[in-house]
Amino acid sequence: MPTDKKLSTRTVRVILAGYAVIALTLLLLSIANYPVQWRKEANNERRRYLSVYAQAIEYAALDHDGALFPLPAEPAVIANIDSCTFYCTALQRTIPCINLEKDLVPDYMSKMLRDPFLDSMTTTGFYVSRMGSRLTLGSCAAFFNQRINLTKDL
Repeated sequence: MPTDKKLSTRTVRVILAGYAVIALTLLLLSIANYPVQWRKEANNERRRYLSVYAQAIEYAALDHDGALFPLPAEPAVIANIDSCTFYCTALQRTIPCINLEKDLVPDYMSKMLRDPFLDSMTTTGFYVSRMGSRLTLGSCAAFFNQRINLTKDL
């Protein structure tokens, strides 16, 4: 009888050790996957902000019979000041700023939307350019070398 009890205790220990290994493996996999999910969520938030900017610019154009405030042909970072420069990682260069706050806030946006991880009171981390009727908006942040941009015809 005592042999059976030792065997069953040993079996229970082996089973518990197996469960512990499985639990640890799942924990490590979820920890390894967290940065990927976090970056995906951040990129989704950036895409949403870009669509809000595009919609605000489109509404401004509609309100002014297509006569839109001047937008640069080359990318410029959206800011609340006129003279600054910003290093745009996605474009791999420094670009000038354009003050869109005076044109969009408060009529078309309640506030300037900033990149979720940008700690700046003047720049947003998003750039804008316009060639003819084609509006291009993009995020200067680039995770996994994935550029986030939005192109729209006005």
